[in-house]
Amino acid sequence: MDRLRRLSRHQAVDLALLIVGISAPIGLLLVNSAAYVMSHLDKFRLSIGIAAVLSSLALSGLTAHTVLGRVAAYVPELYARYRVWMIGAAAVSVVAWSLFGGWGAYQSLSDARHLPNLAVTLTALWLLALPFAMNFFSGWLRRRREAAGAAGSPGPAGLPEAADSPGAAGLPGAAGSAGAAEAQPAAPEAKPAAPDLRPGRD
Repeated sequence: MDRLRRLSRHQAVDLALLIVGISAPIGLLLVNSAAYVMSHLDKFRLSIGIAAVLSSLALSGLTAHTVLGRVAAYVPELYARYRVWMIGAAAVSVVAWSLFGGWGAYQSLSDARHLPNLAVTLTALWLLALPFAMNFFSGWLRRRREAAGAAGSPGPAGLPEAADSPGAAGLPGAAGSAGAAEAQPAAPEAKPAAPDLRPGRD
């Protein structure tokens, strides 16, 4: 254990030194890249808008696929009845949402002199809103299904537990039944017959 602790501390120190050592070079590269993009923003604006559309399609599409899978697992009757409509609505929503987000990214970067601005922030929040909303709905559906299953779950082997079973909480089992039987008063013993006092025959 002591050797593992020494190794863990040594690895933690090495990792901290590595992070401190590479933070400055990476920061310089990022600042230089950002300055280059800002000076040529009119040329990068379309590429950033297309990248926003593609990233939103990937993230929102993956989330929609997960939500549809959970709907099919938790409410199979509803999914089987409206399967085509659900898939179509999800596809249209994801594509329209992503295209609008890409257009917002393209428009919000129209003038580098006005950056940073509120439009870029709202566009970023817009691109993240649909995946988070679908993820929240998926979690709510899962919790509702688990709560419904816990409320109506039967006992072992699909049968409710008997009230007088030995494992029932707060109720006596077989031992209690035996004790109840022993607690009953015993039947009174038969009294001996009275002696016959009549004189016998000679």
